Amino acid sequence: MAANVCGREKSVRWIVGIILFVAGIVVAGTAGWIMGIAGVALILTAMFSYCPVNAMFHRNTCMVRTPGNRDIDI
Repeated sequence: MAANVCGREKSVRWIVGIILFVAGIVVAGTAGWIMGIAGVALILTAMFSYCPVNAMFHRNTCMVRTPGNRDIDI
């Protein structure tokens, strides 16, 4: 698995994942479970720098995109 989540997107995934996980612990019932699982999923995608949804859409935020060089890995 090649990394396809980098930079700001990775940071946002960490922050939102932690917030959702903590909120899932606080909220009772099914809504809490869903938020907790979503938080864990975001934390794992940030931790491993790989997102299967990004891979499905051939989206990679770890690529440098400049006018002269569109597909250079960081």
